[in-house]
Amino acid sequence: MNAAKYRDILDENLFQSALDLRLGRRFTFQQDNDPKHTAKIIKEWLQNNSVTILDWPSQSPDLNPIEHLWRDLKMAVHQRSPSNLTELERICKEEWQKISKSSQDRVQKGVTLRPNCLEKCILSCFWGCSVQKVQEALQKHVYCCQIQTPGVLEDALYSEYFYKEQHKQSKEEILIQLAEDNKMEDFGPVPRTRYPLVVLLTMSDVDDREFYPIVAMLTIIHVPDRSYRMPCRIMYQYLLTAQGQFYDLKQLYMSVSDHAAETAEAGAEDISRDKELLEKLGISEEELQENNAKDCVVCQNDSVNWVLLPCRHVCLCDGCLLRFQHCPICRQFVQETFPLRSETDPTES
Repeated sequence: MNAAKYRDILDENLFQSALDLRLGRRFTFQQDNDPKHTAKIIKEWLQNNSVTILDWPSQSPDLNPIEHLWRDLKMAVHQRSPSNLTELERICKEEWQKISKSSQDRVQKGVTLRPNCLEKCILSCFWGCSVQKVQEALQKHVYCCQIQTPGVLEDALYSEYFYKEQHKQSKEEILIQLAEDNKMEDFGPVPRTRYPLVVLLTMSDVDDREFYPIVAMLTIIHVPDRSYRMPCRIMYQYLLTAQGQFYDLKQLYMSVSDHAAETAEAGAEDISRDKELLEKLGISEEELQENNAKDCVVCQNDSVNWVLLPCRHVCLCDGCLLRFQHCPICRQFVQETFPLRSETDPTES
């Protein structure tokens, strides 16, 4: 997928979808800050067609529910290992129905946490925290008051939360729940202005806080509610240091599977069935392989190969790596890199 293909998708589907949903001409279109979404040709197309865009902050996947939904679907399908496109289509439909009915964790039931620390710690939980106040608290940790105790975070939130509870560290699971008299069923419509659950893990002893470079961990957790039933998950985790810095712990998702090897392992009957399905859909095998490729976000001509640290974005090819001192996605300074495929030296590009 590149910017030109994305423009074609908008041209063919956006207004038709708005018409089918009876949104009229005054709808607001939501998309994230993917490079192809913010490309010049896309901005020109949206402006020429008078499309209103919802302002979208950087690095906010929690505000885009469909991204989490796609991840759940991919993980569920991957566990069942479909062997051909027909089976893939069937499994996708089955897993989609399972996801839509998922109701294991709810706001009313609460969630269970199991902190595991080397030293004595305090687990502080804040339900329904203001997104803005949480982000401001992280900035205050950098510029003025370090978050080394629960009280500092509580003061920084300015009571912009629904309920607070606190527990001493335990090796056993801790059930985190709202108060019994709290009848709240959801945290409002998406995009949310409040995080469902913010958990702060801090050290109990002053001596430990002075000895260790990491003084706290702040975790933002999604809890399913009446209006947003995605499964319970960790959305963000931040390590807070004694030097007044915080680091966003990110997972690295990157598929490096060899399409040719997978094709060689497939049976002749499966390959024939796949080709028939592709023909019905009007897609060539070349287009399918091109769509499966992970293109460099800068040149979009070569496959990505380099992981940038500490942000862990996998976004640059061999040719573009040496041109950037900052990550092109999050603008964080690149301290170190490592390749996914070690046979290529970027200095030779």
